[in-house]
Amino acid sequence: MTGGPTPTPAEARLAGQLEALFDVVGRIAFTALDGRDDAHYLEEKARDLARAADRVADCLEAGRDEVGGHTVRVGVVARLAADLVRRQPAGRLLFPRAGDGVR
Repeated sequence: MTGGPTPTPAEARLAGQLEALFDVVGRIAFTALDGRDDAHYLEEKARDLARAADRVADCLEAGRDEVGGHTVRVGVVARLAADLVRRQPAGRLLFPRAGDGVR
């Protein structure tokens, strides 16, 4: 992550799970954009998407404190997740920076 506060282990786990979720979304999107006629692949990726979303929810649930508030700093997680997601073609489309070569 470039600049800003250091993420806690819980925030880093959540950012990693968000990266996995964006990876699946990107695979689904690029399948549609490439015009692939593969319903089996899309079904598999839809199931992967549901599992990835469950893992994000699990990380958030694990990050609650005793009174039900969340201990993760969303801004920190968002910055870290954006940096992680940018390693993927779909991530560079979602979080562009100057000089990016877009697929």
